[in-house]
Amino acid sequence: METSLLKKIGYKIENRLSTIKRNIPDAEFNAQRDKRSLLPIAAINLSLQELTEPLERRDRDGLPNPFRLGYEYAKQGIDPTIYEIWEGLAGDPKYEGIQRWVSTWEQAAANSELCVSVAAEFSTYIGDVLIGYKTFSAIPPLKRKWAIIERSKEFFTSRQAQTKDFNRLIEVVDWLMSKDFTLEDSIGQVVEKRRLVEAMKAALEQTKTPDILRTIEDQVETIKAKVAKQKDALQWFENPYHDGYYMAIRGEDKLMVDVVEAIFFKGTSGVPGFLSDHVQSNSAGDVLSAWVNTILEGYAASYHLVYLQQRLAATTQQAEYAGSKATAKHDAPKLKWKGQKNQLYEVLRKLKEKEWLDNSYEELAVFVKTHVDVFSNTALSTINKEMGRPQNLPKSRRIDLDQ
Repeated sequence: METSLLKKIGYKIENRLSTIKRNIPDAEFNAQRDKRSLLPIAAINLSLQELTEPLERRDRDGLPNPFRLGYEYAKQGIDPTIYEIWEGLAGDPKYEGIQRWVSTWEQAAANSELCVSVAAEFSTYIGDVLIGYKTFSAIPPLKRKWAIIERSKEFFTSRQAQTKDFNRLIEVVDWLMSKDFTLEDSIGQVVEKRRLVEAMKAALEQTKTPDILRTIEDQVETIKAKVAKQKDALQWFENPYHDGYYMAIRGEDKLMVDVVEAIFFKGTSGVPGFLSDHVQSNSAGDVLSAWVNTILEGYAASYHLVYLQQRLAATTQQAEYAGSKATAKHDAPKLKWKGQKNQLYEVLRKLKEKEWLDNSYEELAVFVKTHVDVFSNTALSTINKEMGRPQNLPKSRRIDLDQ
């Protein structure tokens, strides 16, 4: 095998194809100058054509299509040396191009122009083989993008001129489709489809509690605390629960595609969010799902909060009414409490904790207002609320039930 020609041309025959340093045009934006005036869909389509067209060219000049040759090497997971490429071509009787180069080189030993011509032809050929080799990894991402665009062509056509980053919009749509959203889904529609508000109401109704008033108040406080929660130093983003809650408060029924796209651009101090760069990984996809679900939860919570507040008002009114009826019925002498009110609150709370009393706080509140003199003018809701929480009593006024 003639290897001296390769060495004279300037190649190290042991070098592998992947190690050759050449300025290869960016796969997706090849001939960028021709695409500057194109909208994204046309630019992606043109890029795909520019990558696939060379692979379909016929063999010529006694040599196989170099782009297809390089592509097939990559497809088969082969990273050949320059020597192996040369040997493979020279050993195939179908291809006379190598022998033509060798013959021309030998005949033109004294003709520097012919020698330069042979060296240039081979160098160009190897360069095209390298382009084909790198094309193998560039085509699948473009085909994937084109397939996503084809599924929702009308949507992408309407959005391509206004989106901040068309590639990210493609990823957003792909993610939404993978989670069974549609491009017509709004956040309000998804909350309704998933019956999130109804589920929150049902969870409250199914809660077994001795004090429904206290349970409702706790849920109200929980929602308010979640809305008020701010990010800490370890978080990349703001509070998604807060975002969803205030979308509902403002009457915004945004499309889910816009909600998710906003997450891609949401970050600290304007820096694009972590998810925008890592959405393809499983962990980031899980984080994105959790993020979207929390926005939906916050959106639904705004409606549930209204229900809780209405329920709280109705329950309080019922308790007040029951207390007034009990007061009217009972003209018996009342207990004359000489201690502080918070001392009696604490005594009754401890009796419940020890399970010596089985009444609910609502029932105890009615009893205290009806039968203890100093509570006659205290609101029933105040008695109920104070009785259920520990009192900060000074040591001299604490009552020890264990003595």
